[in-house]
Amino acid sequence: MHLDTSPGGFIAFHNAGIFLFANSAPLNPGNPYRNYKRQSAFGTFGVPHILGLLGEAAQRALKAVWYAKWFVHRALRPEDFGGLVHMTKTNKAAYPLNGDILNSAAPAIVYRNNGTYFLPQAYPEGCPQHPSYAQGHAAIAGACATILRAAFDGDAPFSALMNGDIVMASEDGLSLVPYAGSDASQITVNGEINKLASNLGLGRDFAGIHWQSDCTAGLILGEAVALSILRDQGNLYAGEDFTGFTITKFDGTTLVV
Repeated sequence: MHLDTSPGGFIAFHNAGIFLFANSAPLNPGNPYRNYKRQSAFGTFGVPHILGLLGEAAQRALKAVWYAKWFVHRALRPEDFGGLVHMTKTNKAAYPLNGDILNSAAPAIVYRNNGTYFLPQAYPEGCPQHPSYAQGHAAIAGACATILRAAFDGDAPFSALMNGDIVMASEDGLSLVPYAGSDASQITVNGEINKLASNLGLGRDFAGIHWQSDCTAGLILGEAVALSILRDQGNLYAGEDFTGFTITKFDGTTLVV
C-alpha cells in the first residue's frame, strides 16, 4: 500500500518560510510593520503568525481536496487506467477506451520496455488508493505558496537574498552549481515560491501516480483555500493599520486580500 507523504509538502514550505525570514526577504507591501518604528511583528504579521498559517492552510486544503476526491470526482489513477489499457490490448477484457490512446505510441513504448502495458510506477508499492483528482500535494503547495506570497514582497529579486549567488542542481542532481542564466536578475521571490509549488505537484506526475490535471486543479484549489483563510484573518487586525496583502495569483492576476 502506498504511504502518502503529503505532510512533506507542508514541511518544504515551512522551511522556505524560515529561509525567507532568516535572509530578511522584504515583507509584503501590505504588512503594516514595514512602517512601524517602535514595535515589531510577532503574533500578527510576524514569524509565528505566518509559519502557523502555513500549517492551518495545509490542513484546510487537504480537507477541501479530499472532499473533491471522494464526494465529487472519484477519478481513476493513471496506474488503474494503465490496467484498462493492458487488459484491452491483450484481449482479456474490453473497455470503452478511446482509440487515440490504444493506437498511440505510448502503449507500444511501455510494452517494449517492460513487456506489459501496465503503466510503470516510481513507487514499488504502486499508487495511493484514494481517487486521483485533485492532487493532495498540489493542494497543500497551492495553499502554502499563497500564504508565503502574502508574507513577502513577491517582486523582490531573489538574488538579493543570496548575495547574488543563485544556484541550481547539477546534471546528476547530487550537488548545487552556480546558475549562469542571463535572466538571473529577473528571478523573483514569487517566482521561487511558485517554482517550489510546481515542483511538488509535478513530481507526483513524473512518478506516474497523478495526471497533470490533478496537479493544476490542486494548486488552484489550495490557492482558493488560502485566500479564504487570509480574508477571515483580516477581521482580526483591529489594532493595526492593515489595508490588505497584495498577492499575485498563479494565473498572473493581482488582488488585495
